[in-house]
Amino acid sequence: MENIPATLEKLKKQGYKLTPQRQAILESLFGNTTHPSASEIHRDVCRRFPMLSLATVYNTLRLLEAAQEIRSIRAGTDRTLYDYRTDPHAHFICRSCGNVIDIEEEGVRELDGHRIQFQEVTYQGICSVCCRSLFEGD
Repeated sequence: MENIPATLEKLKKQGYKLTPQRQAILESLFGNTTHPSASEIHRDVCRRFPMLSLATVYNTLRLLEAAQEIRSIRAGTDRTLYDYRTDPHAHFICRSCGNVIDIEEEGVRELDGHRIQFQEVTYQGICSVCCRSLFEGD
C-alpha cells in the first residue's frame, strides 16, 4: 500500500465505495508493523465505529487483498494476519510468541525466463526475545 489517499483513489477508480469504515480499516493497517489479525483490526476500528461488524472487516480485507493493496500471511493453521506492505519482503514468525517480523529481502524478479509477480517467503523459529527468556537460566 503506497499511502492511504493513493489507495483510496485506486479503489475509487476500480468502482469500490469509499465508506468511512473502509477508510478506518485502511488507517488501522497502514504503517502497522505488528501484522494484525482481522479481530485486532476490528477492535481498533470499533473505537471510532462501535457498530462495525467483524464481517465488514473481513469483507474489506478480502477486497483490499484482491486489489493487491495488502497481503495476508498464514501464521500457523488457524491464524491469518494482514500486512499493508506489498513490496517484496519476507516474514519471520516466532513459534513461541507468534510475533511476525518483516525481513528486508529484495526477492527474485525472474527465474529461468519466468517473470515473478509475487513471492511469499516465511521463516519460522524462535525470536530473540523468546530465546533470551527460554535460555536465561542456563
